[in-house]
Amino acid sequence: MAWANQKTIAHLQTLPEESLGAFATNSEWHAAEIMYHIVDSADHYAFRISGIPALTKPGEPCIDDVKVITDLTRLKEQGCDCGQSPPRVREVR
Repeated sequence: MAWANQKTIAHLQTLPEESLGAFATNSEWHAAEIMYHIVDSADHYAFRISGIPALTKPGEPCIDDVKVITDLTRLKEQGCDCGQSPPRVREVR
């Protein structure tokens, strides 16, 4: 899913600033909040499966909120798999 997040963030970076506040039906779930939620949730999901933080490492700050288009750069870095293999899934018996 990292590749899809990267493409989505790259596209959002081409849009005007006010597009981050766009929403369909619920103003609390605007474009910036949804993108933040997707990347942050992926980090938590990977951790729950593997026990290893995937995006944020111990001692690093949590994923940043998106307030302006330039914030997407940090989110994109945090949501990048950066050539690393995905965390191993523990076998459940």
